[in-house]
Amino acid sequence: MHYFDWSYGARHYKAEPLTFGSVRSRLWEVLRDPDHAEVRLQADQTHALKAWIDLNCPLWPDYRYRLDRPE
Repeated sequence: MHYFDWSYGARHYKAEPLTFGSVRSRLWEVLRDPDHAEVRLQADQTHALKAWIDLNCPLWPDYRYRLDRPE
């Protein structure tokens, strides 16, 4: 379960299941495209990609503290 709260003092709300993360990623659409038919992922590779997406790595590409990031 994940809660969203976009700004300080805002009322947070619970995300509905299957509305974000790896289940909604466009990556899977791209991989199903005929232009990528030669791409074959093993089960462990698929799992690693889904974990990468669900850990929000596409947004935060490194481990720097958020407030230390340049604006």
